[in-house]
Amino acid sequence: MSVMAKPNWKNWIAMKWAEVRANKTSYLFLAPFGIFFFIFTVFPVLIAIGLSFTYYNMLEPPVWVGWQNYLRLFLADDVFLIAVKNTFIFAAITGPLSYFLCLIFAWMINELQPKLRAFLTLLFYAPSISGNLFL
Repeated sequence: MSVMAKPNWKNWIAMKWAEVRANKTSYLFLAPFGIFFFIFTVFPVLIAIGLSFTYYNMLEPPVWVGWQNYLRLFLADDVFLIAVKNTFIFAAITGPLSYFLCLIFAWMINELQPKLRAFLTLLFYAPSISGNLFL
């Protein structure tokens, strides 16, 4: 019968730091993306979440109101509830319908003659390809 030893956390942490040091070049290459991602994505989202719990009108400093904004949004705002309902209906219809139509069009194009198929493929993909050409 074997007995499992308790994990030695100091050794585990030391091993992880050794892995980080061994891969420091990779982390240096990833650092610019990570910094920009945090500055332009994570940080604004966190600020927006914080401001959503305040009353803020750009002329006065924010006043903490807690969950009051969300309670008013879900319980008293009829336009928001209609917009949520319409969004779910739109997503439920357009999602499956667009996948089905794409499958049908792909199948129809695949059944055409090779020259016509190549032309239609170019015709469909040209807008997405040419958009990146100018960047």
